[in-house]
Amino acid sequence: MMTTSEMAALSNARRAHTDLEQIATQMSQIARKWFVVVSNDETIGDYGPFTAGTTTGGIQEAINALLTSAHAGGTIYIKGIINGTTKITIPQVPEPTMMWLSEYDLLMSLRIIGDGPMCSQYILSNPTGSTVLMDAVAPAENNYSAIYLIIDGVGFAFDTETTSTHGDGLDLANVLCGDIRNVCVWGKTATSGFGLITPSHTKEQMIISNCLVSDFTIGYRVRGDWVTLDRCEAYNCYIGARVQDGYGITFRDFHTISVAADCGSIEIDATYFPINCKIYGVHSENPNVASVAIIKGYSGASNGMVYAEQVRSSMSSIPLSTGQVYIKDSGVKGAKTPPTIPETGLVNAVTNSFGETCAINMTGQAGTHVIDIYGTDITLTAENSTVILNHGEKIYFATTKPSAWSWRAL
Repeated sequence: MMTTSEMAALSNARRAHTDLEQIATQMSQIARKWFVVVSNDETIGDYGPFTAGTTTGGIQEAINALLTSAHAGGTIYIKGIINGTTKITIPQVPEPTMMWLSEYDLLMSLRIIGDGPMCSQYILSNPTGSTVLMDAVAPAENNYSAIYLIIDGVGFAFDTETTSTHGDGLDLANVLCGDIRNVCVWGKTATSGFGLITPSHTKEQMIISNCLVSDFTIGYRVRGDWVTLDRCEAYNCYIGARVQDGYGITFRDFHTISVAADCGSIEIDATYFPINCKIYGVHSENPNVASVAIIKGYSGASNGMVYAEQVRSSMSSIPLSTGQVYIKDSGVKGAKTPPTIPETGLVNAVTNSFGETCAINMTGQAGTHVIDIYGTDITLTAENSTVILNHGEKIYFATTKPSAWSWRAL
């Protein structure tokens, strides 16, 4: 027979067990607010094609549920292949949930994760009213309410069987900052849209790593500040990436496959804004593709700069301002296929566009001139058999063109 103290101890133990069960139930309910599953299987999914009224296989409804003042962000796990007929939109975060951080309101994060881009996908079929896979609502003027967007291990694609044309893939221009990793974006044709568009505001930050875009006009459109593309690839795109605006932009080990032969793997377009960009290693399987094509400089700025290592480069007739393009240890050393020997005169000047310093061996020339990267026209005082021409410099002959010449990268 139990004593009074033993019975009291047993009663307390049972009460504690009941309390723990209640706590566990409450914790589970809280966790469900922050972590939801999108699946075709209703037995395991919180959202899916079974979600009432959905046109995104439940993904949009899951995002809307997490980005409310009650839930304040969270994680969406995409299980399997989800089909939809409209784009996914990241809404503007409601103001009541914000924390004041300088001039930005930033508190919550949204994570969209999966089992890898081949296993967890969103496929857009016969889109109605939209030709974009994902975009974000523009922030209110002077009030950059936003989230930190993380996408990891998810694929996004246009259905290859659909007859509809399409535009951009992931349009993240209105996302303040984020981390996009292990993501694939598949288009249908290399003549439609951008594959991935980075934020276009200032002072944001986005890291894009181990990502692939395929079958778009331009793989990546890069704008904004502090954007990094690390080990990314563009396949069957007319241009691998286009940089249009920004400070602190970095490419590391950028790969292109089947890009157009007359375009660069990375195209620097400084027509309207100064650009500060660093590039470390660009690789293309097409030897005729320039790793970096600097198409035009922004003459009104003195703070733009493009620095590139281990790339091949070509520049248009209007490069960045004086001293703002640096090409180091680039291209393939040794003999080059020389340009056609030009006729005499300044108008026929030949530019060194090989991406490295070259030695030009020639005979029979007279009146040799070199135009350096600062635009200074230098008349050589003696006719040497070898002339050293740095990348971006020009050479022409005022009197007699060479009877023969060869070019070799140093």
